[in-house]
Amino acid sequence: MAYNENTALAEARSYIGRATYSMDWDKRDGKQADGTTYFDCSGFVYHLLNVAGAIDDSYLSRSHYTGTLPTDLANAGFVEVDGDHVQAGDIYIWGANYGSGAGGNSHTGIFTSADNQISACYYTLGAKNGAVVELGHDYYWALDGKPEYHFYHYNGGQGASTPTAQPAQTTSTSKTSIQKFKDGKDKYVLDGWFTIQDVQQINKIWQVRVDELAKLPFDWTDNGIPCRVLENANGNVNFQPGDTARFKAPYSSGAIDEYDEAENAVGIDYISGYGRIWYDADKFWAHY
Repeated sequence: MAYNENTALAEARSYIGRATYSMDWDKRDGKQADGTTYFDCSGFVYHLLNVAGAIDDSYLSRSHYTGTLPTDLANAGFVEVDGDHVQAGDIYIWGANYGSGAGGNSHTGIFTSADNQISACYYTLGAKNGAVVELGHDYYWALDGKPEYHFYHYNGGQGASTPTAQPAQTTSTSKTSIQKFKDGKDKYVLDGWFTIQDVQQINKIWQVRVDELAKLPFDWTDNGIPCRVLENANGNVNFQPGDTARFKAPYSSGAIDEYDEAENAVGIDYISGYGRIWYDADKFWAHY
C-alpha cells in the first residue's frame, strides 16, 4: 500500500464543520449519527491513513489508539523525523512514552504544512460539528502543556536511506506492558475518564463494564469494576451505560497485586471482600 498525503489532507479538511469529538469506543472511528460524524484524535488519524492508502481497515477489529500508532506507522512505511524536516502529510504524536496513554493523555494529528496541523480536538468537548480544527502546531502544542512529541514521515519503507530519518527508538516499545509496570515497581496511576458500557448487580455488588480496560472475553466476577470505587462525570450516584466515569482518588493509584503473564492481565484488590479485578495489561498501561 502507498500513502497519498494530498488525499489525507483533503479528507481531513472535508470534516471541518461536520465532525464531533467523542472517545466512545462505538463512535470514535467515524460513526455517523445525529447529523454528524464522530471521531477522537486517533480514530481520525487512523481513518485518514486508511483513506489515503497507508493502511487497510483491519485496525477497526483490534485495539488502536495513539499508543499503537508508532508501530502501525512503521509497518506502513513511515519513519521518525526531527522537527526541522516535517512537511504537509506528516503525522505527529504527543504524550509520554510515544503517546502510550489513551484518552486525553495523548494526542495525534496530521501536518498541513511545516507549521500547521489539523486534528480532532479534545478541547472542543463534544461541541457538535466542531471537532476538526486546523491550528498552528506549536501554538496547540503549548496549549496542551508542551508534551513529549514525535513526528513521522512516509518514505515508502525505505528506512535509513531517507536523509531526514532519525534512528528508530525501540527500547520503550520492545517491552510488554507487564514488564513496564514491573520496571515501575508495580505502581499505577489511572486518573483519566472512560466510558461505561453496561451496569449490573452481580454477587450483590453493583458493577460496571468498561471495555477500555477490561480483559476479554468479559466476565462480571473477574472484570466488573465496583461502582463504589468510581465517580460519575455527571455527578449522579448511580451509573448508566454511556456515562463517563473515573476512579475516585483513593482508588486511582496504587500497586498492582498480581500479574497473569499468560493472559496478559493485571489484578487489583480495591476493597476487602470484593475480590480481585482483572484488567487487560495493555489497556491498563494505555490509561496509565
